[in-house]
Amino acid sequence: MRTNHITNAAILPTQSLRVPESYHAGLQKVQDDILRNSIALTGIQQPLVVARLEADGSEYFVIDGVRRLRAGR
Repeated sequence: MRTNHITNAAILPTQSLRVPESYHAGLQKVQDDILRNSIALTGIQQPLVVARLEADGSEYFVIDGVRRLRAGR
C-alpha cells in the first residue's frame, strides 16, 4: 500500500494561531504544569497541526496541539 504525504512545514508566529471556540480543556493542572516545565526545558518536540483560515495566510486554526500551544505561550 502506497501513501502520499504532503508536508508544508513552516515556522509561524504564535499570534497567528487561533484555538477553536469549541475546545474545552478539562481541569488538568498537574499535567499542564508538567507539560509547561517540559517545554521550558526542551521546547515543543512535536509540531502543531494547523489549517489556514485566511486566504492570505495571516491566521491559522489549531487542529492538534492546543495544550502544547497554551503551555508554550
